[in-house]
Amino acid sequence: MVDYNILDEVVILQWPKGPSGSKYELQMQSGEGDWMSLSKALTLNEVKKKNIKADGTEYSFRTRSLLSSLPEWGTFTAPTSFTMPTVAPGAATAPIQMAAPTLLKAEPDALSVRWPEVAGANGYFLTLFVTGVIIYPVTDVIVVM
Repeated sequence: MVDYNILDEVVILQWPKGPSGSKYELQMQSGEGDWMSLSKALTLNEVKKKNIKADGTEYSFRTRSLLSSLPEWGTFTAPTSFTMPTVAPGAATAPIQMAAPTLLKAEPDALSVRWPEVAGANGYFLTLFVTGVIIYPVTDVIVVM
């Protein structure tokens, strides 16, 4: 799972937990560049990566685990990729507090919500939360105004 904040240039990555006692290696690729290891000593399955530039660059991340009882690393997961949206010059440098969306309709595979328009906004980033826990960033959005 990838969640990001373009104004703070931060990405939050989560991956499935390994067996108890696992350590993780996290690697990142920027554009078509080489894979680089960000850490080989992670003990949690979540990390916040700062300084992800909001310039349209595609970033890819992958992990692998090492059990304390084994001397070898496992294979890397399939990469998770996303493109950090571009922030226009002169864009707001702090998040704008929006009113909470109103739920219009809930179906097994879809939610319909409405929120007041934010003056000057040319787009919105939606993230689904359940009792304060990020479930996933919303990617399949149809905005009707």
